[in-house]
Amino acid sequence: MPLDQQRVLSALTRLNEPHTRAGAWEELSRLVPTLDGHSGATFLSCLHSTNAQFTLPCRTGAVRLFGVVAERQPLLLRPAASKVVESIVARARDKDGGRELRDACAEALGLVLANESSALPAVLRGVLPLLAEPNEHTQLAGLACVSGLLQKAADMIGDSAAAKLAVALLRLLGHCCVGAHAAALETSAILLEKCAASAAAHAPSFVNPCIRGTESREWTTRRAASVLLKTLATTQQPVSYTHLTLPT
Repeated sequence: MPLDQQRVLSALTRLNEPHTRAGAWEELSRLVPTLDGHSGATFLSCLHSTNAQFTLPCRTGAVRLFGVVAERQPLLLRPAASKVVESIVARARDKDGGRELRDACAEALGLVLANESSALPAVLRGVLPLLAEPNEHTQLAGLACVSGLLQKAADMIGDSAAAKLAVALLRLLGHCCVGAHAAALETSAILLEKCAASAAAHAPSFVNPCIRGTESREWTTRRAASVLLKTLATTQQPVSYTHLTLPT
């Protein structure tokens, strides 16, 4: 069934204003279950077009809609999964994006992977470079995305992918920006909890970053380090008892 592209773009634009946002979101989300192969391609094309030139509420809404499509129309997502992942990661990189957009990207990526396991290679190609960049905004975006993947789709992350995430997090913990330190420790704890068996080989390497975190001047970082320490003790128990030496 044909879909009016202008209708979709108009509704996305109305997400910008608080007084029209709820109605526009309802209209867009109600469209999703009615989509078929042809209209679904048109709908996704509209979401892809919401680039950095659109307002932040429009971009956030478009990213959330990718997650809605993944949940309600997973078969439509399958041929477009890689491109959808690219669009979500691009929005995570937006320099003017704050926590709301990061959280939307994290949830959408998790839903995409949870409903389309073949998206994993594209997800790793998009997310891992975020953790390697030397700026706080991008590191926070990457950490949010990893957290979303683990919270929504941990079962889709095999041993190899979990190992890649562990290595990327360990590298980040060695050079992360101050504002991303707590998030890096928290995300590491989630990985060791959700992928306990797959990440077990790398668990001992998280001990020293954990200890350094307890020595931070930032309360949020010390708290995150305590969460990681608890996770090591409960999910990787031999590691905590054999290798952990807290500073005196």
